[in-house]
Amino acid sequence: MTKTLIFAHRGDAANAPENTLPAFESALSKGADGIELDVYLTSDGKLVVHHDHYLGRTNEGSGFIGDFTLAELQRLDAGSWFDTAFSGERMPTLEQVLDLGRGGMRFQIEMKSSSTAIVHRVHETVSRSGLADAVDLTSFHVPLLVEAGRLKPRCAIGVFFADPLPEWMQPELRERQIVDWMIAMDAQTAHVRPQLLTSGFVDRMHSRGLAVHGADLDSEAEMRHAVAIGVDRFDTDRLETALRIRAERLQQ
Repeated sequence: MTKTLIFAHRGDAANAPENTLPAFESALSKGADGIELDVYLTSDGKLVVHHDHYLGRTNEGSGFIGDFTLAELQRLDAGSWFDTAFSGERMPTLEQVLDLGRGGMRFQIEMKSSSTAIVHRVHETVSRSGLADAVDLTSFHVPLLVEAGRLKPRCAIGVFFADPLPEWMQPELRERQIVDWMIAMDAQTAHVRPQLLTSGFVDRMHSRGLAVHGADLDSEAEMRHAVAIGVDRFDTDRLETALRIRAERLQQ
């Protein structure tokens, strides 16, 4: 039986402020196979880990994150909103997060900035870390993934396929599009929502040497279904539940 890999979405966000070092460290200590994180390019060309395009939800700042320098962003408290125990926690850099990843840990890095400059900066940082084989690059900005495919040595590339489907489109047609896009982009992993996670789809992807990643699976039913049909991996905000479900499946 293939072991489905479990990625902690923004770290162990149920027990520590998302996209911070404590959240990532907690996910690693609990047995996550990988961590999902979001990266922006700052105004001075640095890489900072943060989910939203704008400041304010998980810190006391305001404005578009790309308009600030790294030093300005790291003066913001990124932990108090979650719990006073995390008061003074700062936004980490990509380098700081990668430093946690030794011994088989994988990273799914979602590039949030729209300029191709972020691709080159991420590539340089990952190459210096020596963890290129453990990194998957993703983005909703397809041109960034095309640019990432040109770089050598390159990281694995994952493509997001959003839902819901248009009313006129049948799932079978969407599946064909996904396969064709993956081949055209020389990508390795398709990131899809629960609507498209069927055993037939997973089998067809595997027959072409392509991997399937379940995106944002947080209900027990979704996670159990993904593990049962052989999804290669998925990300979740409910890490402990996901690990329990996988362990139960492996014992069957």
